[in-house]
Amino acid sequence: MANVADIGPLVPLSARGYDDAIAESWKYEADPALRAPLHHLAGGVPRLLRLAFMKQPQNMSLASGSITALPRCLGVYSAAARAQYPVQPAWFPQAYTCLLASSTKAKVKGSDIIPVNPAWKKTNVSSGPAYALTYDEAAMMSMGTYNPQTNRFMVPPITLGDTEAEMRPGAPILPSQLHPFLSPDVIARYAAAHPVVVEHGPLFMKSFLYAAYARYLLAFWKDTRSAWVPLDKVFEGSIQPEQLAQIAASKGYEVNVSSGVKMSANGRAETNAATLCEDDAQGDAFLWCRQKAKRSEPFAAVVQILCQGLRERRPQLEHRNDLLVLTVVSQKNLPSTFPVEHAGDDIMINADAMSSLMIWPLTKKKTHD
Repeated sequence: MANVADIGPLVPLSARGYDDAIAESWKYEADPALRAPLHHLAGGVPRLLRLAFMKQPQNMSLASGSITALPRCLGVYSAAARAQYPVQPAWFPQAYTCLLASSTKAKVKGSDIIPVNPAWKKTNVSSGPAYALTYDEAAMMSMGTYNPQTNRFMVPPITLGDTEAEMRPGAPILPSQLHPFLSPDVIARYAAAHPVVVEHGPLFMKSFLYAAYARYLLAFWKDTRSAWVPLDKVFEGSIQPEQLAQIAASKGYEVNVSSGVKMSANGRAETNAATLCEDDAQGDAFLWCRQKAKRSEPFAAVVQILCQGLRERRPQLEHRNDLLVLTVVSQKNLPSTFPVEHAGDDIMINADAMSSLMIWPLTKKKTHD
């Protein structure tokens, strides 16, 4: 006889917990260069992390191989991981929303009803209440893990690939657009360039724009009466509280990117979209915005990456007359208090609170003059 308690789903391992498990519990050999990418793609789930040590052709595992083996081994690992967490077709809309929430680190409650793409509601042919599902229920169905301590729902990116999304008409975002390391092309470039690493603005900015678009969809799907969503809803948790209060009280900005992420060859912003300038090596972009008090005057807010801190602010933006500049910076470079000289209509966005790509700059081969 025994007393058995329901402890619920296990919380995923942290990066440090993953390292400790390899060294102390699993006793596996693992390539250090692969640990961060694998931990991210597996979402810290022990079952998936251990799965990376399965033997593949040439008697080699993904986790213990070299970084150059990543393009060859990732496909087999990805297929095996998806088989561990299959999604019933009737529940794909909820699983897809869970992926968007997980990928953008959105805060949710376990009792919240999962909002879904309105277009998919109209095409539902399953029997039963396929759209009355909470995040707690999704966790019990193995769609992911809900952590009540952080109010986040975590979906391992490796378990929901582009193939599944492309089979569902109208999927606004492919998983690889939020997680470029799901893309074979990006993986191949990463492996070929190792070990030289440099930050690559356009790739990160494109992924960040898709994260902003995903956050927009999560808010819009909850209330589809208006295509305009408050800016603080889109960037919730990524803007310092004192600055967010100041901006919200004085301006009341709203965002409309209902047309998705667009590429621009002429440097102009697309209406109702998140626009990335193709020919800009720095990766500058725009978000379509407006002020609540001036709803008839929408404009394109400038988005810029600031990799190393405030001192590298672009000089060409200092004297522009943009109504709003969103400066994207990683957690390690985020100031504890927002400098007075950059107050007003310049908002600092903490990229680490919305996107996971900042931890992996894209790699490329070093060149010399």
